[in-house]
Amino acid sequence: MRMRWIGGGASQSPSDRFGMTDYHKLEVWRLASELSDGVVQLVDRLGSRLRASKADQLLRAADAIHENIAEGCGFNSDPQLAKYLRQARGSADETQDELETLARRGFITPEFEDLLAKNRTLCRKLSRFIETVEPRKNHRKAAD
Repeated sequence: MRMRWIGGGASQSPSDRFGMTDYHKLEVWRLASELSDGVVQLVDRLGSRLRASKADQLLRAADAIHENIAEGCGFNSDPQLAKYLRQARGSADETQDELETLARRGFITPEFEDLLAKNRTLCRKLSRFIETVEPRKNHRKAAD
């Protein structure tokens, strides 16, 4: 599925074009929220011993994805948005690692296997969004 951006006009900044004041309109925020809800359902079905050791970290990482997207949008600034999108991407990687660990150990039942694919899709979409807000040429200039 293609990323659905909000707005238009190439002369506008990405935060203006994508309607950053309302993060609810962003597909990445919606996907992150759905993923987070799915993680809550998964954690609710884990055994108490596993919940005690894994649940908190997994839940915080999954929630941080949509929370960082929302927070970055609130600044209405491309550099701030890019910063928070990168943080969201890091939290998505952490969520992926936690889910893969549970899967490797046989704790993810078939009804939750789609969480891994959903998170990978979200990671790709976040990366594309970051590149749109902060094109790579800006990264190279900063590194020079």
